[in-house]
Amino acid sequence: MVSVSSRWEHCPDGIALEYFEHSADRAASYQGVILIASALGVPARFYNAYANFMAMRGFTVLSFNYRGIGLSGQQGNPALIRLAQWGSQDLDTMIGQATKSAGNHPVYLVGHSIGGQVVGLAKRADQLSAVIFVGASFPYWSRGPLPYRLKLLSFYYCLVPIVGRLRDPFPARAVGLSNADMPSRLLRDWAEWASQKDYLLSPRFHLNANQAYSELCLPALAFEFADDLIAPAAAAQKLYDSYPSLQIEVRRKPAGKPVIGHMGFFRESVGRPFWEEQLAWMTNKQSAIAKQDNAVAYGS
Repeated sequence: MVSVSSRWEHCPDGIALEYFEHSADRAASYQGVILIASALGVPARFYNAYANFMAMRGFTVLSFNYRGIGLSGQQGNPALIRLAQWGSQDLDTMIGQATKSAGNHPVYLVGHSIGGQVVGLAKRADQLSAVIFVGASFPYWSRGPLPYRLKLLSFYYCLVPIVGRLRDPFPARAVGLSNADMPSRLLRDWAEWASQKDYLLSPRFHLNANQAYSELCLPALAFEFADDLIAPAAAAQKLYDSYPSLQIEVRRKPAGKPVIGHMGFFRESVGRPFWEEQLAWMTNKQSAIAKQDNAVAYGS
């Protein structure tokens, strides 16, 4: 039986984040913590089936809403929320909460789409045991087929700049950009990032994050899906290149039936085989780390 509790955690800048803890009676031995970093505009509840599955396998699973999504950050001024804070404040804070909850057990981050993009902005990312990327990429118009190019160009040169200055919150659901409306400033930041070849690492944005991205050294597993029209292979590769010290194992899945796309990994009807695959990978990595630690201890 899985229990889900709603909780709150405060970021250093005072913003309160809504998060959810999924745990189960320990039918399986305790394995550690999985922290889910959501995709752009996707509420934490979308990940419930995945979180419950992992909880039944012995993990405490934390999912959360970034500021501007759900109830998170409602005490702040929406016009002052910036997309980079999702990594530097929100994700960093939740990594701290996850490591505190895990104790001496491993902490795995599952970064879905933008959740994988902003890992390098979190100062505590080096406290993670491993990262799992799902549909994560550095988008840019030339990194995909024609429909991808046209959609991106229309979003970041026309739709987001114009509508984002006329409407707040931005009607992201109505235009098919995400599952939840959100402060327009966030979408305008995203459009500006996506207009640059180096995405958020472009010097134009003054995030000074290149060193943090280049030095982050962890095991990583990346799931790519050929029918994911939002994260084509070239855009995903650009993300991997931006984390040169990660030991990334990429698993590219061919298109087929049923369609997986950008969101299907987290839907139980189609994603369950990939959840099992992720579990096997984490088990192998943890066994390898344990053997290495034992060897060091024996040698000393």
